[in-house]
Amino acid sequence: MDQCRTNLKKEFKVDVGVLGGGEHEIKALTVSTYDSAYIHAGNLGNRFGLIIFDEVHHLAAEEYRNIAEMFASPYWMGLIATLEREDGLHSELTRLVGRKVFEKRVKDLTGTHLSSFRIEKIAVELTDEEQEEYEKNQKVFSDYLARINLTIRSHGGS
Repeated sequence: MDQCRTNLKKEFKVDVGVLGGGEHEIKALTVSTYDSAYIHAGNLGNRFGLIIFDEVHHLAAEEYRNIAEMFASPYWMGLIATLEREDGLHSELTRLVGRKVFEKRVKDLTGTHLSSFRIEKIAVELTDEEQEEYEKNQKVFSDYLARINLTIRSHGGS
């Protein structure tokens, strides 16, 4: 949030407010966490002309939908690298924020904005002990991704 605030200050040359992380400083341009926006949506719902939701896939979560439903801004924008959610709730985003208006695929960025890359899968044989350790660690990783609502998709350009 601090990096975002710093970049906005630099680009717009205005003071930028912060809502979250123990701060409650509302300005014309304010950066907020989803949790703080949720908590204060009832009081701040009509304060902004434009709301930008970074990592907009979080907005589809049941507890965060109120943010979109309670903020009465005339203009909305959602930003995301990967729109789809494993639970299918990304279908709610059109209702909450509007339709997708721009998309750039990884393969379109490769060689200009991203380094060229090649993905190779190499199958390896694991001992029973290694397989057990792998599955244990894979579960930790999968549980973490589920907890933060992050979906890792294939390299097929999305």
